[in-house]
Amino acid sequence: AHNEEEVAPCKTQPCGNDECIDGAFSDWSDWTPCQVSCNGGTSSRHRQISSMANKCGHEPEGPASEVRFCNMHVPCEARVDCALSQWSDWTSCSSSCSGVKSRSREVATHGQGDGVSCMGALKESWPCGPEPGESMQAGCVIGPAVDCVFGAWGSWGTCSATCNGGQRIRTRAIAHDGTNGGRRCTGALAHV
Repeated sequence: AHNEEEVAPCKTQPCGNDECIDGAFSDWSDWTPCQVSCNGGTSSRHRQISSMANKCGHEPEGPASEVRFCNMHVPCEARVDCALSQWSDWTSCSSSCSGVKSRSREVATHGQGDGVSCMGALKESWPCGPEPGESMQAGCVIGPAVDCVFGAWGSWGTCSATCNGGQRIRTRAIAHDGTNGGRRCTGALAHV
């Protein structure tokens, strides 16, 4: 009879107290309060190394601190929508022959924060003497028909605010109103 033996390795780690210990982080701290209360800031949280790695262990993985944005969509100003005043009464007709009348309104409240900005006419003109659709009075036609001509829009005025949204106004004038049955001036003379 023949006896055969096989040998296999076991307990191959070094002798002594050289058990490998990996490093570890503690739990995350709470997020800090946002640095600002509106228009965006940052908040952070941190964690500490709770156990160090020994010479054969691995260092803890990951960041020791994190930063996030906060209050990004919180406006610093309360939302206020634009409000235009009511139209004034029409002025008297400028002439009984091919006249013009006008009315106006003002910006009662400018839009602020995330509020809606003002848009629309602030001054309007309308033909009169006669009204549109009425016949010209006898003696008013003294030449060929001349259509209305508006002047060019002026430059936009200065902004009503230095930050967080304001309004600018521009105006134009009637260079020549329609006469002798020509097309009369209708439309805005001031815009916001």
